[in-house]
Amino acid sequence: MKRAESALSLARTKPSVVADGIHSTLTSDMWLTSLSGSDYIVFDLGANYDVTNLHVWNYFETGAALRGINSVSISYDTTVAGNEFTSAGSYEFASEIDGSGSDIAISTMTNARLVRFDVNSTHGSVYYVGLSEVQFTSAVPEASTWGVIAGLVSLGVVAWHKRFSKRN
Repeated sequence: MKRAESALSLARTKPSVVADGIHSTLTSDMWLTSLSGSDYIVFDLGANYDVTNLHVWNYFETGAALRGINSVSISYDTTVAGNEFTSAGSYEFASEIDGSGSDIAISTMTNARLVRFDVNSTHGSVYYVGLSEVQFTSAVPEASTWGVIAGLVSLGVVAWHKRFSKRN
């Protein structure tokens, strides 16, 4: 199993800087492996999230764009054990031309902890497969959800206040 160091980067020893709007194009920051016919990478998101979107920067080495992932099956697991992955579907990643990446809408990853990409094909390479970076996006709760959360917090504060008031 090939594990990524963080949810935003592939096989890095430092956190991704994508959150700052900067994407690295250094090949030393990219994931690359020899094709074996059963190639995959697993991302540990660090907590459970409802993933709704991916922003994918495919492999982006000058003269080696064919190494990027073309077709991928995506699955997820709700535990860190990684024993029961559930399919989220098959997707195609665009070849990286200008380093801007592409968005992939995902509607089926609920409470995901681990996300697995099983490589089905590359953009033409028969020797290597690579990927530059992936950013995972989780849905922002709707306004009504925030209302429920605020209501629960208010009840907690009132209960705490009543309990504290009885002591004095």
